[in-house]
Amino acid sequence: MNTDAPQGAPNQAPGCQTEELLVIHAVFRNALRRAPDLIAEADPRDAAHIALIRDHLDEILVVLNNHHVHEDTLYWDLIAQRPPPCPGGH
Repeated sequence: MNTDAPQGAPNQAPGCQTEELLVIHAVFRNALRRAPDLIAEADPRDAAHIALIRDHLDEILVVLNNHHVHEDTLYWDLIAQRPPPCPGGH
């Protein structure tokens, strides 16, 4: 993780940059936001396409769950301990 203050954020304390975490969260939000349209637009007679959508959404949910498990077990304690402390606790 880059600990240098990003361009345009000169007042952000070193050690508290978490912009990289926002990227993966945006990927999940985008995929899940599009899910209802993928389902609604699928031809119910096209079993192969429906299976592809199902497998895609299953994979997104498995990866999302794994991502959050790993965040909880690997990152939050380390982030909270990094000096200087981030405003608001974590």
